[in-house]
Amino acid sequence: MIRRAATAAGIALAVLLLSACASPGTADPAGTVLPIGTPPAEPIVAARALGDAPDGVHAEATCGQLELDQGEELPAAAIACVDAALAAGEAAALAWSSPTVEGDPIVRFAVVEAGASTIAVHATTGFDRYGTPGWTRDHCVAIGTQGCA
Repeated sequence: MIRRAATAAGIALAVLLLSACASPGTADPAGTVLPIGTPPAEPIVAARALGDAPDGVHAEATCGQLELDQGEELPAAAIACVDAALAAGEAAALAWSSPTVEGDPIVRFAVVEAGASTIAVHATTGFDRYGTPGWTRDHCVAIGTQGCA
């Protein structure tokens, strides 16, 4: 009986120690830890707050900041704003989120630096429950509804 109690206590201790090491989820902009699989209320703000966010995503969204619904595409005016800034050699940025099939937000930032010859499109899958978290960066001369055209 004592041996069984000691074994049970050892298992309980091991479970507690392992659960302390487990990742509880992602943090929202206020620093609150969200359970795994919980999309943030403001995905663009949350993406900017990610510890591994590239510098370019902090640019002011001069061409707009949009949270698109399932099946919704970037408005032509937002795309034209980024393209016009590139053509004029001016700085501009567009931020948007769009849901995966499962409804998880993918957040993208199209950034044009003054005098640049390309648009940098940064995207994070940090809130996608079925994807690999992280950032990607593409460079292109025009954007479409989902990033580089």
